[in-house]
Amino acid sequence: MEKFTYKVAFFTHEISVGKDLITYKDKSIPANQVTGIGFGLVNIGRQVAGQLLGGIAGAIIAEKGFSGNGPLDKNLTNLPGAMGQIVITYSEDGTNQKVLRVPISTTDENCKRMLETIAKDFSTKFVGFGGQPVVEKELKISQKAAWIAVGIIFAIIIGIGVFAALSEGQF
Repeated sequence: MEKFTYKVAFFTHEISVGKDLITYKDKSIPANQVTGIGFGLVNIGRQVAGQLLGGIAGAIIAEKGFSGNGPLDKNLTNLPGAMGQIVITYSEDGTNQKVLRVPISTTDENCKRMLETIAKDFSTKFVGFGGQPVVEKELKISQKAAWIAVGIIFAIIIGIGVFAALSEGQF
């Protein structure tokens, strides 16, 4: 088992990776429970624009929804310098799928080595890297919550607009 320490923004992360186990913080996932692994990368400019639009829902809009980020790539030599997450789907009991997200920065050399190790050790379960929404779609992670959040934000915006239009003064 190999231990990797790397920085993402202002935070230091530690993850241990072996052919039979992945450990991050207090969560250990045996290899036989892992159902899929992908590296979701985020365009920082779009992410900032998304945060201005309203958190997760804004980021989804800025990233052009769940399908607008192109295909996944498995060749790690094409890995761009970006921030994002390792998205690990696993099932402890064989029925309920759970998700573990580990922050990454591909500009850090230790993080790059860790990503290469995971891709090699879990090659049959590694779907590739690409935009965060595309990775989540490939790993079949439910996106209902994100769509509900988008709907709520639009309802609030429309409500404020209607209230402003109907009120006689400033609100």
